[in-house]
Amino acid sequence: TVCMKVIDTCRQCDTMICKTVTITCLTNCTWKHKIGGFEVWNNCDSNKTHKNIIGKFYLNQNYNCSKKSVRKWTVNNTFVGYGEHLYYPVTKNGTYTVCMTVYDSCNKCDTTLCRTTTINCFPGCNWKSKVNDFYVASNCDSNKTPVYINGMFILNKNYKCTKRKVWKWTMNGVVSYSEKLHFKVTKNGTYNVCLWLYDSCNNCDTSFCKTVTVNCIKSGCNWKSKIGGFDVRTNCDSSHLKSVNLIGKFYANQNYNCNKKLFRKWMVNNAFAGYGENLYYKVPKNGTYTVCMVLYDSCNKCDTSICKTIQVNCGRLSLDAVTETTDIQLYPNPAQDLVNITFSRQDIQDVQMSILDLSGRVIQVRDITVDNGTSTIDIQQLPPGVYLIRVSMDQQVYHLRLIKN
Repeated sequence: TVCMKVIDTCRQCDTMICKTVTITCLTNCTWKHKIGGFEVWNNCDSNKTHKNIIGKFYLNQNYNCSKKSVRKWTVNNTFVGYGEHLYYPVTKNGTYTVCMTVYDSCNKCDTTLCRTTTINCFPGCNWKSKVNDFYVASNCDSNKTPVYINGMFILNKNYKCTKRKVWKWTMNGVVSYSEKLHFKVTKNGTYNVCLWLYDSCNNCDTSFCKTVTVNCIKSGCNWKSKIGGFDVRTNCDSSHLKSVNLIGKFYANQNYNCNKKLFRKWMVNNAFAGYGENLYYKVPKNGTYTVCMVLYDSCNKCDTSICKTIQVNCGRLSLDAVTETTDIQLYPNPAQDLVNITFSRQDIQDVQMSILDLSGRVIQVRDITVDNGTSTIDIQQLPPGVYLIRVSMDQQVYHLRLIKN
């Protein structure tokens, strides 16, 4: 359809004139009448060593074109050559799509013809028929030491391949390339043993796996029978000592015979505290302490940990932590018969008070009444000395030092 648009610039108007023309004189690309033959096959049935996909294409004798027609071969969408014939070498079984693209230089058009061929002439990796035996086991039944996991494989006599065989053993991530597996085991457990085989002749591989459980290794670390004693305590009751200590003691059973040194390490709240049979650890404050003894048996090459948790609530430590505050005050201090406790807040009425001696022993516990911010305590029955007044109120604890004359 051809149209002409005319614009009259004088009168400022336009119009459109159209006409349809039919063309029937050009030659089209009817390839069906131009192709004489298109064939694709393979030589799997022959005795030739090299296997090929063979293709052939030729035009009809009635196709007259003085120009050269272009022929292009592709196999599985990959260009493999030009011309009337195809010889494409294959190395493995599979389905192959062979296409011929033809370009008509005279009529300037092209087309593509495709055929599918299946190759199954290569021997597959039928490993079931190639492997005669695959063996994996431990020597636990022999009662021998050390303990080994042994593995081996035997190929079938019918397997004939002049190329080098490739194999690889793996056991829980450990790799070995020896023909037989001989792996030393040092502890009980489950071991996954796999053998990987590669067939160099047929270019294929496979894997065989087996799980082996080892439970015959005797543990030399029967620590329950080796420990003679383990004890942890404090010296909080010893008022004559200046510091509070965690005292630990460990000793092995008399039946434990090892000519090597027994390694002992003390830990307090996961921090290193010393070596040896005895522990003397200075306690900085009251609280919960977890004391552990880490033992290493040099003869049997094993270790264990023994722990004990102890609560330290020692008055002497509290005396070292007297609360510096103006919220509560004692007067007079030193005192002889009566002592007053004054509070900065006037709204306080009932509080709990405790009196402790230097050893941390609680002497008195009482609820006291506060009147106008002051409470008076009778201390006539206390022997002369230094005491700790512990006051609990509003979910807080205050410590005050008191000297009794």
